[in-house]
Amino acid sequence: MTAPQGTNSALLLPKLFARILSALGMTLKKKSENYDDPALSNLFLLNNYNYIAKALEDDEDGLLPVIKEQNTQILSFYRSEIEQYINHYIRRYIFKQKDCVHSGGSLSNRNFSAGTLA
Repeated sequence: MTAPQGTNSALLLPKLFARILSALGMTLKKKSENYDDPALSNLFLLNNYNYIAKALEDDEDGLLPVIKEQNTQILSFYRSEIEQYINHYIRRYIFKQKDCVHSGGSLSNRNFSAGTLA
């Protein structure tokens, strides 16, 4: 990859990583829409965003300093998103538990599939 004349070539790699992470985020959000259950959608995004954040924090790869040249708040963004999806998932889970109790069922005598409880 070569920089157009007059462009700071030191910024090319950080810009490339920023675009890749942005495209990955859009792809993950689109894939999360395939889940019928909003709790599963939130869990999918939570899992993937957590993986990205952990990969960025990995000292062996050394990607974070490069990416921070383009976006100094990248880890804060992912941590905020992770917290948001945790909260959405917990609220959805609690709602399902309350619904189960109000409908007279209990977790011990109901047959839940993996998608129903999440």
